[in-house]
Amino acid sequence: MKDVRLYIANKLVDCSDTLSLPMNYTLEDFNNPTLVKNSFSKTISIPGTKNNNKLFGEIYKLDRMQHYEE
Repeated sequence: MKDVRLYIANKLVDCSDTLSLPMNYTLEDFNNPTLVKNSFSKTISIPGTKNNNKLFGEIYKLDRMQHYEE
């Protein structure tokens, strides 16, 4: 089993012990990363711990207000 750590904005995200992030690379990636340009996304579940809720701005609270400066 590999030690998987996820950082967002230089902050460690609390992950479950069963978190899996499989990665696939082609040989061209290593020889010349500019040749292969595939865009894709992966879906993962992150537990709602106190640390994660703070990191993601209490996103689970639907009644919260977020103000952005322009």
